[in-house]
Amino acid sequence: MSQPPSDIVHLSLDGEDPRHQTALLGDVMGRQLAGGAVTVHADHRPSADWKVAMLAPGVALARGRQGHITATRDAAYLADGDADFSIFWVHRGAVPFEQNDRRVRLGPSEALLVAHGRPVSSSWGESEFSVLRLPRDALPGSGRYDRAGGLTISLDTMAGRLLTSYAETVWTMLQAAPVPAFVERHLAELAGAAIEESAGRDAGPPGEGLRAARLARMREIVRQHAGNAALGMAEVARQIGLSERAGYQLFEDGQESFSELLYATRLDRARELLADGYAGRILDLALEVGFSDLSHFNRRFRRRFGFTPSDARHPRAS
Repeated sequence: MSQPPSDIVHLSLDGEDPRHQTALLGDVMGRQLAGGAVTVHADHRPSADWKVAMLAPGVALARGRQGHITATRDAAYLADGDADFSIFWVHRGAVPFEQNDRRVRLGPSEALLVAHGRPVSSSWGESEFSVLRLPRDALPGSGRYDRAGGLTISLDTMAGRLLTSYAETVWTMLQAAPVPAFVERHLAELAGAAIEESAGRDAGPPGEGLRAARLARMREIVRQHAGNAALGMAEVARQIGLSERAGYQLFEDGQESFSELLYATRLDRARELLADGYAGRILDLALEVGFSDLSHFNRRFRRRFGFTPSDARHPRAS
């Protein structure tokens, strides 16, 4: 069952009166993410262009860019009672954060846990970022996490990679349709696992969130590398830390077929290329999308679309 359409708020300072830019940024940031003071770096004009999707009460996922500002959540803002958490990760640039006497320069290889119930400051040059906001009652270890504010989460670890890749998948889904209600639970579980792993603690047995994130990541690997004729389950599973057998089992548990996904991805790409006027030989097309046998490609193509690749290139008159 899906939630009602997610509330996506778009903030852009482009074209806004410079006298009102910091007030606008602070207002939207406070209502959607966390309250704080916004100041502009000397001799600069602030920039911001980001979207926030409200997935559930207290749960938000945001992505965009901003720069030339400092955001500070100090004692005056802590009085608002917000004791939730956010996890930031940077796609481009570097952002200094300070919380709980931890000073971190956040770059693209790591994420950062921010505790809203503790003072925090961040200084933004031109940076692209994502942030996940979660209510404290969604994280079982929230009592420990207040003290962990400012903790870096390596994106080179499996838990960190799965958290951010699943969040990116959710973000892509949000652009087209509402997301299922269980996504909030998945994100919270993955965030908890990434935090525990970064703190050197056992994250516990895998739950449905970890399974969903692994499956989503495997689908993404297939989409990215389907043109490699040698791509198979062994390599895809290895990239998320599973054996080949466990990878197949994950697809079976989700009532999906890895082979059908791989073939469908290759065939859909072939049809896209033909629709865009692909001028090469059909054999070269088959090889480009990941097939090593032309007859196999032709059979699979006709079974999926009801016509041959040659028919797609030269449609018959009706």
